[in-house]
Amino acid sequence: MIKNDVSFGSVDPDRFSINKKELSARIGQVDVGDEYDHLIDRFNASAKYRFAYTRSSLIIKDGACIFDCGSVKSDSLSRVLCRCKEVIFLAVSAGIDSDRLLQRATIKNDYEAFLLDAIGSAMIESFADHINMEIAKEICVTKRFSPGYSDFPLEFQKTLLDRLNADSTVGISLSDELLMTPMKSITAV
Repeated sequence: MIKNDVSFGSVDPDRFSINKKELSARIGQVDVGDEYDHLIDRFNASAKYRFAYTRSSLIIKDGACIFDCGSVKSDSLSRVLCRCKEVIFLAVSAGIDSDRLLQRATIKNDYEAFLLDAIGSAMIESFADHINMEIAKEICVTKRFSPGYSDFPLEFQKTLLDRLNADSTVGISLSDELLMTPMKSITAV
């Protein structure tokens, strides 16, 4: 769907899969086979994978990135985007029910909660990669670069989420401390 030049929708978890190397790193295990598949299925049963993205113009000047919705000083982001004339703002989320699953698991079993949290983090990364690859079918993209990474101020998160109407398109809200809800959400340029 498209609303106010923001493309958004949802994707069934059957259309992408967890990166087992990512999961291995998150749980500190050298090799992950299929022993966690039942927990992956449980997480995916609670998740509703939603995305939103839009284009923005870009001008880079003196280490600042100037977008159609504001500007941000970031030498790192400026270097990544140095050959670009426009950017894509992206937000993805596993939805609020995944937060509820994690909260219930924390009450019942700390180890299972740890595993489900790691699975959720690996799944949302895989989902963001999936959406990034879909966008890359239409245009040339760089690597994802998220607020809070390197010298890209976390405060830009608010601008990015506002630009995407993320509360209505993806269901992401932002606390005064700049934490996203649902927890398993990613924003990026």
